[in-house]
Amino acid sequence: MAETLDTVVLATSANSENDVLENLARDLDIEVYRGSEEDVLGRFVEAAQAFNSDVIVRVCADNPLIAPGEIDRIVRHHIESNVDYSFNHVPRKGNNYPDGLGAEVIDFMVLKKIANTAQSPYHREHVTTYIWENSNEFSIETMQAPPEIAGPDIKLDVDTEEDLRKIELFMGSLPPELRPAWSAKLIVGIYRDHFKTKTLVLLEHEEQVKNCLKWFDEIKGQKIIIALSPFAMYELDKHNIPYRIPEDYYEPKELYQMCSDN
Repeated sequence: MAETLDTVVLATSANSENDVLENLARDLDIEVYRGSEEDVLGRFVEAAQAFNSDVIVRVCADNPLIAPGEIDRIVRHHIESNVDYSFNHVPRKGNNYPDGLGAEVIDFMVLKKIANTAQSPYHREHVTTYIWENSNEFSIETMQAPPEIAGPDIKLDVDTEEDLRKIELFMGSLPPELRPAWSAKLIVGIYRDHFKTKTLVLLEHEEQVKNCLKWFDEIKGQKIIIALSPFAMYELDKHNIPYRIPEDYYEPKELYQMCSDN
């Protein structure tokens, strides 16, 4: 849905576990290129060559809320600036962008240069880290986030099970009729409202965990689960629900009072 893109390619690995991704992409009329599992940098170069790309826009699969408008914004800025590499997918260089709304843009000749130079497995796996670790060799550009979406504290990428659960709950509060191309302004506005409420749930007994499971998904905002006993930890682990434990020992009544006071 981004206006600046000519072709969208799923660049995944040749491992059989990714067959389901290729099938989904084909159903969505998205091009597919499959290459190395470990050498992601090489896979990107090969995919770019296969589709005769001059400029590559990289969107990572752990960013489920990429906004089409932010892709367009950074692509146009990249072309106008005539630089090697541009980004607005992470809060860096003072750009005030949320983490996980934008994309990376890199010229093909620069990507090829990196692929011919970078040798370490780390640089081969993480496509653009070589640029950051050798920034004196490249021209790098970003841009200031518009005030309505500024939020370097906002995290929209998925790295852990807890992140996944948090994002799934948040996406449930976004307008379903606009799925999946919500605007950055809408995402940030609803994020601020959604996460301004924090619910602290203290669980000590097995029965409390079972009761919690019945209404857990109905609570809006951020939910913080505190396990006060091994019994609660066991039950929460059994249902893959992330939780925290107090750094020091407190009686449940003491913790409850501390929560009320704060």
